[in-house]
Amino acid sequence: MIRVLIVDDEYEAAAALQRNIEGLEGIHVAGIARNGLDAVELCGRLLPEVVLMDIRMPGMDGIEAGRQIKRAHPDIKVVILTMFQEEDHVLQAVRTGCDGYLVKGARGEVIAATVKNVSNGLATFDRGVHAMLRNHLTEESLSSPEGAGSLHQLSPREIEIVRLMTAGRTHAEIARHLHLSEGHIRNQLFAIRDKLNVRNSLELVAWGAKMGL
Repeated sequence: MIRVLIVDDEYEAAAALQRNIEGLEGIHVAGIARNGLDAVELCGRLLPEVVLMDIRMPGMDGIEAGRQIKRAHPDIKVVILTMFQEEDHVLQAVRTGCDGYLVKGARGEVIAATVKNVSNGLATFDRGVHAMLRNHLTEESLSSPEGAGSLHQLSPREIEIVRLMTAGRTHAEIARHLHLSEGHIRNQLFAIRDKLNVRNSLELVAWGAKMGL
């Protein structure tokens, strides 16, 4: 069971999200917080595995709440779920250490799959956000993680997985394209990151872009 905390100042939206994801992918919604302050307090009491967090809320916004949650509870995964897709919001969220970023309106199945992915240690981002981050990261030093490996360390299949991920494909899409299970793709990605000495999916995508994939 994956324990989830929903954080949204619009209670009806939070309740609808709870109805849409409860039970999917083994998810149990452990609580609902109305703002960032409540989220930080509830994380200390409920210890959810994943927080689904809006950005614009009274009292404390989702960016600051995410920063405080990650500082106090590094193992809790934070996914931003918001109407806003401006680059500044996305980059602030990433710099706080958030594990995913989705735009409101995503289907319950997509949100549930993201929760499952981040709970398994795989950062997951909306396709548009993914492209924005890839372009930004390749312009910064993060696009060349210190000590990262080279193409010759990967098998042809592993290179194809990185190529598809760099192009913005989801784990499910990669699995279908390669006729493999999602679980196999997740295991392959862990192995690839270990080979290349990159810390997370964002650095892997930036490395793939730098390699011309």
